[in-house]
Amino acid sequence: MGTDSYRSSPGAVVGDSAYDYAPTVMLDGVYKMWWCGQAPEQKVPGDDILYAESTTPDGPFHARSSTAPHQIVFEGTGNGSFDNEHTCDPSVVRVNGTYYVYYGAERHDGEPTTIGVASSPDGINWTRLNNDQPIVTPAKQQNTGNTYGAGQPSAIYLDGLFYLMFTDTTGAGALGNGAGQFVWRSSDPTFQSHVEAFTASGWQAKTDANSRSFSVANAFSVDWQYSDALSAFIIAHDDAPGQTTLTFLDPQNLAHQRYPDVNIPGGWTEGPGIVSRPDKHSVVSGTNDCGRIPVDVIRSTTTFPPRQLAHIGLDLLSGTDCASMSPHQIASIYEGYGLQFPGLPAAVVVNGRRLQIQDAAPYTDLTHNAMYVPRSIYNAVPYGASLHDHEAVLGAPGWPGAFKLDNSMLWPVSCPQLVTNAHSSITMVDASTWLSYPKGPSLYCLSPGADSGPDTLYRCYNPGNGDHMDTTDPGCEGYPQRDGILWTIYPAQVPSTIPLYRCYNPGNGDHMDTTDPGCEGYPHRDGIIGYLFPVRVPGSIPLYRCYNPGDGDHLTTFVYTCEKYPNKDGVLGYVIT
Repeated sequence: MGTDSYRSSPGAVVGDSAYDYAPTVMLDGVYKMWWCGQAPEQKVPGDDILYAESTTPDGPFHARSSTAPHQIVFEGTGNGSFDNEHTCDPSVVRVNGTYYVYYGAERHDGEPTTIGVASSPDGINWTRLNNDQPIVTPAKQQNTGNTYGAGQPSAIYLDGLFYLMFTDTTGAGALGNGAGQFVWRSSDPTFQSHVEAFTASGWQAKTDANSRSFSVANAFSVDWQYSDALSAFIIAHDDAPGQTTLTFLDPQNLAHQRYPDVNIPGGWTEGPGIVSRPDKHSVVSGTNDCGRIPVDVIRSTTTFPPRQLAHIGLDLLSGTDCASMSPHQIASIYEGYGLQFPGLPAAVVVNGRRLQIQDAAPYTDLTHNAMYVPRSIYNAVPYGASLHDHEAVLGAPGWPGAFKLDNSMLWPVSCPQLVTNAHSSITMVDASTWLSYPKGPSLYCLSPGADSGPDTLYRCYNPGNGDHMDTTDPGCEGYPQRDGILWTIYPAQVPSTIPLYRCYNPGNGDHMDTTDPGCEGYPHRDGIIGYLFPVRVPGSIPLYRCYNPGDGDHLTTFVYTCEKYPNKDGVLGYVIT
């Protein structure tokens, strides 16, 4: 494997905070960057996670919809939690339309670091998961003299699994100075179930004994991504002076290095970040050369403290080309991308299939990374279906709306805007009819930004206690199941709307929606879900609240019959379709 010429920025790519380091960088139409810093506008003294974006990796970066050099998007709670003071070392990955940030946290200065996770619909507004508890704590398996603890996470999504690499200076496999990188994988983004750890014997079900027994890289503060072209993980680590080292590991055997190391020269101080597509895979080359893998690194370059985030990159040359690759591999390289070729319909690669789309609005709902490709690449991605204007959309109680496309296959959608942008409307059928159709991949809308009109309102379900809960978080705030879409709700008050509160009864674990700020006697008010109309307005539908006295569960639905719940409390208000 070879390399090509270096790309670099002449200076810092972001404005200064007290310090700037450990970036995570996503190419999603623009370059989105989250990193660790301290800003004077912070509410809680300590480390913050800052955000900025740019049209190029060379900057200048700026806050969303602002000329400010950055904005604080996540910080300590100040309430005594595990992340009371410090939130740092972010790693952001987007899966099925939901952003997840994995971060290092400290309760107070000098206490061991732990790892937390939060989710977001837009990468700006975050909800802590795992009941506000850390997902990784120090193993305390050895005393290396390094009291840092467990932190510096880096996440990837691959084949339905979240992969998490992290430091633990107390892990059994750490070096004498505490260096070392441990890897877990799970279908659960909170890593509380179905977790495997990589060990000297390969992937095994995680136990206390093996969870940090084998280090895959002897370094601190690394970032990684998956290359579909190389079929390898690329780890960027700063463990030698004057260079960032790229190491290539086999995804099934992280003890096996698939290619020799590659070095990117230049000074650094801490924490490189590799520019990646939203699922933390390698980005596509602008030349549509399947064997060319762009590796762009942003890292702090001055000390002390670490500051001056700067960009340098190179292209890896695998020695292969698109013609020698299988359609499956080409589809993997272009997953999530929009494909355009003159005279052919615009298409988005969804789960390895080419979804051809007639109208521009649904196209931009599904991808921000659109590019012109040769006809050979367009045709190499296996055909999936065509989405025309006015396509039939079927919905059912408890199930999402779904486009009925080629071969009567249903492609479920995550948001109403995709339906309306296709100039379609939902036809309700019973659940058995909906379930009788073959299913295609789900289509997940991408948030265009924090100030972009109504949010999608989701209904979530916890089978453990039978509770339904409504939220604008597509990650369901950690609830195991997303039960469907209730439609849209305004995140900020607009004329003639009223707040919809979510209330909680810890006695039976029930969440209930209400327009009563006193929560109708429920002991805890979670907050405002959003704003809806108290009376019917053009283009609106009613939201009903229903009740099951058998288990005390309240259910919100737009189905008049309450989805077989015995009691209908009434209409909460009206939401826009």
